[in-house]
Order: sequence, then structure tokens, then C-alpha cells
Amino acid sequence: MMGAPGETRLRGTGALVLILLTMSVMAAGVGAFHRFDDGEVSGTSGLRDGSGRAHPDHLVDGFRPPAVPLVVMDPYQSIWLMGDQLTEDFARHWSGAVMALMGMIRVDGVPYRWMGPDASKGGVDVPAMQQLSVRVAPTQTHFTFAAGGVQLKVRFTSPLLFDDLSIWSQPSTFLNLEASSADGRAHRVQLYYDSTAEVAVAEPLEPVVWADVSEAAGPELVAMRVGTEAQKVFGRKGDAVKINWGFAYVSTARAPGGGGGGGLNHTAAEAKAARGAFVGNTAMPPFDRDMPRPCADRWPVLALTWDLGEEVAAHGAPVTRSLVYSYDDVGAMEFFGEPQAALWRRSTRAGDDAAIAMLRRSHARQPELEARCDRLDAAIVGAAAAHRGDKYATLTALAYRQCFGAMKVVWDARRNRTVLYMKEISSDGDVSTVDVVFPASPQLLFFSPATLRLTLLPVLEYANNRTDVPYGLPWAPHHLGEWPVCDERPDQQEQMPMEETGNMLMMIAAVVQGEGDDSWLAEGDFWPLLSSWAEYLAASLPDPGDQLCTDDFEGKSPHNANLAVKGVVGLAAYASLIQQRNATASDHYMRLARGFAGDWQRLANDSSHYRMQYNLPDSWSLKYNLLFQRLLDLPELFPQAVFDTEETFYQTKMNTFGVPLDNRAAFTKTDWSAFIAAMGSAEQFQAIFDAIYKFADETPDRVPFTDWYETDTGRLKGFRARPVIGGLFAGMLV
Repeated sequence: MMGAPGETRLRGTGALVLILLTMSVMAAGVGAFHRFDDGEVSGTSGLRDGSGRAHPDHLVDGFRPPAVPLVVMDPYQSIWLMGDQLTEDFARHWSGAVMALMGMIRVDGVPYRWMGPDASKGGVDVPAMQQLSVRVAPTQTHFTFAAGGVQLKVRFTSPLLFDDLSIWSQPSTFLNLEASSADGRAHRVQLYYDSTAEVAVAEPLEPVVWADVSEAAGPELVAMRVGTEAQKVFGRKGDAVKINWGFAYVSTARAPGGGGGGGLNHTAAEAKAARGAFVGNTAMPPFDRDMPRPCADRWPVLALTWDLGEEVAAHGAPVTRSLVYSYDDVGAMEFFGEPQAALWRRSTRAGDDAAIAMLRRSHARQPELEARCDRLDAAIVGAAAAHRGDKYATLTALAYRQCFGAMKVVWDARRNRTVLYMKEISSDGDVSTVDVVFPASPQLLFFSPATLRLTLLPVLEYANNRTDVPYGLPWAPHHLGEWPVCDERPDQQEQMPMEETGNMLMMIAAVVQGEGDDSWLAEGDFWPLLSSWAEYLAASLPDPGDQLCTDDFEGKSPHNANLAVKGVVGLAAYASLIQQRNATASDHYMRLARGFAGDWQRLANDSSHYRMQYNLPDSWSLKYNLLFQRLLDLPELFPQAVFDTEETFYQTKMNTFGVPLDNRAAFTKTDWSAFIAAMGSAEQFQAIFDAIYKFADETPDRVPFTDWYETDTGRLKGFRARPVIGGLFAGMLV
């Protein structure tokens, strides 16, 4: 299994038809975690939006996301609208850096903007179309605009298909523009799109080069690309760092539906000239040959225009044009000196240009992939709504791309297998931080436990001393390096021994339970490593002492009770893992875990609740680590009374926007809030998610969904766009 070259379509997941979970399935299997199901169910939740396309119908009308995903494919190509209107500002990288995209329409000779700001913010001085709606589905974002008697629907589709890693890894987002008459009259319509070189630079002063690659792309496509002159692959690493190697591509089909024959024009030119020509209804400027030059020097753009002529009829079908935005990063990750390319590159035949071949595949498969995304979106939203309600479905739809879009799917040529990496966005920029993978794990487990397995494999290789940098510590690693380079020495690690060891054992047990297969642990020779981790936990419980835990926002919390829960549940998880292999050893570790759970109840007891620290009376905290006892169906560990006591106490601490993380401050963590919601009663779940929804809908801080905010004011405390928001799917696991 570990070395299977074909593991791009994951076993045990939906292949073509993705369906709703029925309520009978959701009610089954008490104690074990649930999975996204596949097959075909009548009455699949989806409405038609006039174009014949499926559209999730359980998204709350009028929901105002804190930020709207546009192009979200990986940590570098993560482009968002950080506001309400697509015309109020330029699109931005998750870090806040501008990644300017401009869109315009001309209706009967009058130009309007549908994307990008006016001249005061560097855009164009023409009126904005009226934005009628925005809806965020798991893989797609839908906008509707109106102006001059024409309605324009704009759809961004990033096919992050969890069951098809080759497609997930392919760095293409589809942008569809659909024009129709809104007033019963025929209209002459032209469309415009451009993107600057900001999508391909780390800093605006970096020199860039661009090219028309239409001839290479073939007679059916128009394609252009832009990238830095230097092309230093892996030349930069860190957190709020944009990519400055590889090339961004903008392409469209020459035939109707893409380009419309003679109505298509393309050019690379300075932004002012290209945009001005469209506004003034004059010929587009010729292809600019003044390069290399800094990205900020007259802002070169890749621009497309379509003339729909009189095609927008009074009562005719909508007219559609589309483009594909792609990014070939050339090198995706470096694993202890080994360069690793994105998985999609393996689909390239010998002798072909990988990027050009990818463009052709993207266009050829666009209708199929958009249809799959339609079905997937409707299924996910419908399942979440059926199980937990429309507000929950709306939040998880927003979380889906944020979590999977913080990951990278690559091919490990040395070990002949697919692996995934996850970026610790906006907090450290580390690679596959274990205490970031853990809170994100509910999304991976719900959709495909294999994705979590493939994410853990590089961590296990490092911990097992299988890299050029020996690890050699008795506990699990914290992370692998600084994105996108894995090169961390053990003495550089942020040491969280019980935290990461418990996390790894719980996640591995969940993967094995979800897949029904532990053979990969023997194939990788990981069993001795896991045994050593279990011994470490057994020697360190019931009191973790002065160890650092993931919730170190207010400094250290010695004798941390929630951290001790993690150690206990992690030890029990290991016992469950080895039950079929060695029943005697399993019984031994489970007895130890139960004994430590009993010690915990005595040491942490504070009458009405359980303490944050063993040695600190009147302290309290969210005991979210208890969730995995329930997910893994670990019996006779912490009794139900512990869960009930904590739930009752949390209700007394509820603020306007949620329950604080602990007694030290008013802030909370969205991921951990989702964990405690999922492990409690239906009433607790509803109260907590109503508060999370209220925060997301009302916070004045317009950044991609944060997991760290103030529960009394709804203000951002820190963090944005982190994959841990996948923890919201904990509510689908139980």
C-alpha cells in the first residue's frame, strides 16, 4: 500500500458520484466515527440556478463570510476577497498581500467593473456592477451581478477533490462568466479579465518575464504565462511568504464557451494600457516586449477580452465564457534534501512540456470536473445540513477549501508514493506541524482517512530516523521544517513531548480504524517507533509536569489537565491499535490508561468542573482532547460523568461569540470549540455553533476564517487561513 504508484484515487472514497449521508447512516455506529459516504441517494440536495448547474440549497442566504475564497489551491496560490464586494478592493493572498485580479464588462458600450476596485485603490474609474449575491460552497464560490439590463454570474471553481489526489494536486482554478438579459431586451456585451504578475512574485520589485505560449498549447487554446526572471526554486521559505518561482498561466479556449472564435483577444501589457483600452472601447495594446522589468514597473498584466456581440439575446440562453488560472510551481516541496514535485506532473508523457500538458488536460476535463464539484458541493452541504443544520453546513462549506487549500499533494519519487504536507499558515509557517494536523484531522478523517495517513507518513519517516537528519528523540516531532523545506534538526524543534506523541497515536489509531487496515505500519517498520512512544507516555503520566502544550498563548501551563487527557487517550489509542497483534500488551496499556484516567479525575477535580492545572484551584479550560475517546470508541476510560460535568460548566461561561479557551482570557479557538461541541449534547453543539456562526457573520476583521478570536467582542486575536479550521468537521464524525 505505501508504495502503490497508483494511489491517486483513494480507496474507500467516492469515485464519480458523491452522495448525502442519510440520517439512518448518521445514527448508526454509536461510539465510532462516521465517514462521508458514497453511492447514490434519491433526493440529493441541489437546486438549479438557471444555468442547469447543481447548486447547494442549504447555504444560509445573506451569510457574510469574513473572507471569500476565490483561487485557493495551495498555500501559495491562496487568493481571497477580504471584504463584502468583489469590486471594493483587489483580491489578496491570505497574508494580505495584493494579488490583483481585474474584471470588467461592457454593456451596450458602457463599461462596468465586476472584479477589482476603482482608481482610488489602483483600479479603474468605471462604475461597479451591483453585486446581488455571493455564496461559498465547498469547492466553488458563486457571485451574481447586474448592470445595464444584463445579469452576470461569476463562478470560481478550485477542484480540490479529496478522492482524486491527481486532480487535487493540479493547480488550476476555473473562472466562468455567464451573461444573460435581465430586462427582456437584447444587449451587446464584451468581457474583460486580467491578472498582474503579483501572483508570481514574493515582492513587487522583483523582475518578471512573460510569454505567449499559445502556439505550444495548440490550436484550441490561447495561453500566456508570467514568472520571475530569477526562478530560484525553494529560494525563500517562511510563513507570510509568497512564491517567486514557477509560472502563473492564464488560458482560454478559442471555441465558443471559452473564447468565441473571432471575439477573443489576448495580450500582455501594462495594466493602465490594457484596462484603458477596454474602457475606451479601443483596440487592445500590442504584446509588451519590454522585459524583464519589476512587477511594479507599469504593472504588466495577462489580459483577455471576449466580444459576445449580439449573443446576449432578449430571451435566449445565457452566454458563457471561461478561463483557467493555473500555476506551475516546478518544485513543490523539499524533503531533507530531496526535491519533490507536485503529483500532477507524473501525468506528463515523456518529452511533453508538463505545464502545457496540464493546461490541455484542465481544459479538456473542465466540464467533467465542474460537474463533479457541483455534485460534491451539493452532497457535502446537504449532509452537513441534514446532520447539524444550515448554519453548520454554511460554516463547513467555508472551511473545506481553507483546510485542503493549505496542503500540498506531491510525489515522493525515492519511496515511490504519494504524500501530503500541511502548512502551519499564519502562526509559524512550519511544515506538517503535528499540533496543526491534529485539529485539522476531522476534515481529513471524515472525507478520507487515507489523506491523513499520507500526511502522517513524512512525519513518521523523520521520527523513525529515515532522513539525512536523524531525529533520535523518544517522543514525536513537532514539525518537519519551514515551508516548503523540510530540514529541521531535533535541537531546533519546539518540544511538545506529550502533546505531539498523543496527537500522533490518536491520529494513527483513527486512520487504522477508518481504513480498516494497519498493514502500512508494518510495511514502514513503524511499530517499534509507536511502541517507544507508548512507553514514553506511560512513563510521563499522570502529570505532564512543566511541558509545553499547543495552547501556550498565555505562556506555559504546568501540570496541564487537558494535556494529561491527551496523554491518557493517546496511550489508550495505542492499546487499541495493537489489540489484534498482541492482546496481552494491549490489555497492559489499556489498564495503565484507565488507571491514569482515574488519577486524573482525582487530581483535576474542582467540584463543579475539572481544573486547567492540577495545582491551580478555580482554574478551568476546554477539555477538547476528550473528543478522541469518543471517536475511537475507547470504553471505560473517562466516564460519561466527566463529559457531563464539563458540558454543564461550559454553559456558564458562554459569551456572545463562544466559550473562552480557559480562565486566563476571553479568547477562544474555533477548532477546539468545534471539538467540545461535537463531544457534547445536541444542545451544546447548537449553542456553540450558533456563536461561531455569529462570529463569522459579524466580525469586523476581514481575513480568512480565523481560529483565534475574542468571545466577548468578536475581534480577531490572531491567525488566519489556518488548516485547523477543518476541525469544524468534528461535528460530522459523531
